[in-house]
Amino acid sequence: MKKLITFLAGCTMALAASADMLECTVTDKTENGREYTKQQVAAGKYSYKLDNDDQKPKLTRCAYSAKVKKVVCSNIRIERIGTEPDDQLKRFYYNRAQSNFHLKQGYAFKDNMTDKSFNFGVCEAVKK
Repeated sequence: MKKLITFLAGCTMALAASADMLECTVTDKTENGREYTKQQVAAGKYSYKLDNDDQKPKLTRCAYSAKVKKVVCSNIRIERIGTEPDDQLKRFYYNRAQSNFHLKQGYAFKDNMTDKSFNFGVCEAVKK
């Protein structure tokens, strides 16, 4: 049974590694140590798009802007990718490796934006 679970976990990460595009929704947010409520997270419409191209992956971060009254997005340049087979993680480093986006088994993610600011959520595979 343990071998089957390990095999299935590996298949999930292989799928995550090869999916064309992932759309990710933020479900929990902490900024400078302050936790956002579920209502604040929903109102902020925080999301990500990860173009999971092995040669040149692209990460886009989006959020609602009250100033322009719509969702605005910014592209984040991925500087390098790291994988950890033991913990089934794929890490996308940016901001001079000060920040990283962790794609976990089952498409859960964590974005470490700074040492006190994090976004957590879930991604789903979509076609480009």
